[in-house]
Amino acid sequence: MELQEPPPDPFAGMTPEERKRAQETTIVEMAFNLDEFTEVQPGERPDFTLRRTPASQPFGVEVTQLFPNESLVRLNLVHGYHHRLWSGQPHLHRDDQKVLPSVKVQLRDPAGNVKATLSRPTVYRAVTAQLGARPVDATSATELAGHRDTRSVLPLGLAIFAASLAVTALFVAATLAANRDFEWKTFIVLVGVTAAFAAGAAACDRLLPADDNRRWLTSLLATLAIFGLGLTLLPWDKDPLVYLAGLVMLAGGIVGYWLLKGELLTVAAVLGGFVLLAQVLSDLYDTSDGDSGDVLAIGMFITVYGVAVVGAGWRFSCRHLTGMLGGVIALGGMYGVVYIGGFAFSLVAALGPTPGETFADLRGDLRIAMFVGLLVALGLAVLYVYTGYRRYAVLSFLGAAFLPIVAIMLASREHPLRWGAGFGAVGVLALAAVVWWMFSKGRGAAPATPHTPPTIGR
Repeated sequence: MELQEPPPDPFAGMTPEERKRAQETTIVEMAFNLDEFTEVQPGERPDFTLRRTPASQPFGVEVTQLFPNESLVRLNLVHGYHHRLWSGQPHLHRDDQKVLPSVKVQLRDPAGNVKATLSRPTVYRAVTAQLGARPVDATSATELAGHRDTRSVLPLGLAIFAASLAVTALFVAATLAANRDFEWKTFIVLVGVTAAFAAGAAACDRLLPADDNRRWLTSLLATLAIFGLGLTLLPWDKDPLVYLAGLVMLAGGIVGYWLLKGELLTVAAVLGGFVLLAQVLSDLYDTSDGDSGDVLAIGMFITVYGVAVVGAGWRFSCRHLTGMLGGVIALGGMYGVVYIGGFAFSLVAALGPTPGETFADLRGDLRIAMFVGLLVALGLAVLYVYTGYRRYAVLSFLGAAFLPIVAIMLASREHPLRWGAGFGAVGVLALAAVVWWMFSKGRGAAPATPHTPPTIGR
C-alpha cells in the first residue's frame, strides 16, 4: 500500500504565538458551542473570557494541553511526525525511541505461523501506568503540583543535598587556589569533583528512564560540571584563563541547554557571560581612584547585560528562569552603584569641606542609578502583567521600594523628607488612578447571575 503524503499543516506560516492561539481556539470550540455566547474575548490569563448573555457574568476559560510525557507532545503537535515514523525515518528525539518504538508487525495464527507482514513500520506505546509519572504541559512544559508524587521527588531532594556537599569541595579548593600558587592537591580536587559531576550527568542521561526526573537531574549535574570547570580555570590569576573560563561556561551552558533541554544549564551560560563582562570591565576601568563616573559606567554595563539576558531567553522555555536572573543582574548593577556611590558620598561628607562639584557629581550619579533602577523595576512589573509570573512582581517591588530608599538616605542629606514625600505622592496618586480605572471598568457590569456553563461536547 502506497503511503500518502501527510495532509497540509493547518497552522503553516504562523508564528509560535499565532499557532498556540489557533490551537487553543480549536480546543475551546470543541468544548463549547460558541454560537450560544454573546461575547468571546481572547486573552492571556485566562485564555478566553466567555459571556452567555449581555446581562450574565463572564467566566474565564484556561486551555492547557496535558500529555503523559514529552514524546507524546511531539507526536501530537509536530506536524507530520506520524508520517515520518510510518515512513521508517528516525525519531526526532532519542527519548522517543523508547516511548514510541517503530517496529515491523507480523500477523501469526494460533500455531505461530506467520500469515502476513505489514510493509510499513508500526508505532505503538505502552499504556500501563508509570509509578510517579506526572503529566507534561504541552505549552510550557511545567509540571502540575496537584500530581506531585513524593516517591519520585525524594531522590531529587537527596541528589540536591549530595551535590551541595560536593560543591563545598569545589569552593574550598578554589579559594585555596586563589590564595596560593599552583598546587597539585587543590588542582586534583577541582578536576576530580568536576569529572565526578560530568560522569554523573552522563550516567543519568544513559541509564535512567526517560522522564522529567532524568532531565532535571542530568541538567543539574551537567550545570555543576560546567561550573566546576570554570572554577578550575579561574583561581590562577591569569587574564587569559579568566576569559577562557567565561567562554567555557557560556558555550557549555548554551550547548548543554540545546542538547538536554534543561533550564538549569542556562545558569551556567549566564554566569559565564557575567565572568567575561566582569573581566572586560576590569581591564577597561580602574575604580581604585574613586571616580564615581567609572562606577556608574560599570553599573550601566551590568544592567544592560541583565536586560540582554532577559531578551536572549525569552523565546525559549527557560524564559522565566533567564528573566529572573536577568532582572536580578539588572537591578544588582544599579544597587551596586547606589551602595558604592553612597558610601563614597558619606565618606566625602565626613572628611570635611569638599568642593561643590564633587558633591554634585556623586549626587547626580546616584540619582541616575536610582531612576535607571526604577525603569528596570517598571519593566519587571510589565513582565508580570504580560505573563502572570508572580516572581516578577516580587522582584519589581524589591527594586522599586528599596532602591529609592537607599539613594535618598545616602545622597539627599539636605531634604530627604521632601524626596520621600515626593515618591509617596506619586505612588499614592498612581495607585488612586489605577483603583479608579478598575472601578470605572467594572461599574457597568451587571451583577452575577447563577448559570451553568456548557458541558464538554455541547
